[in-house]
Amino acid sequence: MAVSDRTWHEVFDRDNGCCRYCGEDLLLSISRYRSAEVDHLLPVEHSDRDAVEHLVLSCGPCNKSLNSVRARRLTTFDSRKSFLQSSVHQVGYLRKYQEHLEKRIARNLGEG
Repeated sequence: MAVSDRTWHEVFDRDNGCCRYCGEDLLLSISRYRSAEVDHLLPVEHSDRDAVEHLVLSCGPCNKSLNSVRARRLTTFDSRKSFLQSSVHQVGYLRKYQEHLEKRIARNLGEG
């Protein structure tokens, strides 16, 4: 669920334009800036979920990863960050990254 423009910019400024989960500087390029999202720490049913103190700046990939059923039950910044940094979560991404990288290298070698 989106927050107001004013709230979005307030969170962006407070978090100095960096994803609070991975530290990515979202001002390094316009595409990174455009991928910036605000993550809600509290569930939808919570009446105060759009309050700035319950929001954090997130890059798109981190926020997308937090959409899993397991992550949605995590309602503190520290628990959500730990989830993203967990080896179980990272291993899947690393494995898929390696697969894509190997395919690209194989394609490029086949073209040369």
